[in-house]
Amino acid sequence: MAKRPETAQTGVKASVWLKEACNELNWVCNPFIEDFGIDFHVKAFESTAQCRALPWEFYVQVKGTTNLRRGDGVVLSVLQMVASPVSKAQR
Repeated sequence: MAKRPETAQTGVKASVWLKEACNELNWVCNPFIEDFGIDFHVKAFESTAQCRALPWEFYVQVKGTTNLRRGDGVVLSVLQMVASPVSKAQR
């Protein structure tokens, strides 16, 4: 019988967390179907009454963990960011 590794479950939980966090910010978080190192495309919108699109959009690769470092009531984590402009062809 096939087994589903715990890392797969952790990855799904991390993806759900990202989508919920983006929704709280009024950002759109669209998943990619084929996994090639980029899991989501995120587009930022104002969280004001106008809800206008902001000029920020970026790609996210989700990396979940079950070993968080904590200190003084906060989670300590490393966030690696690589910035590159999104071309109109990629939208």
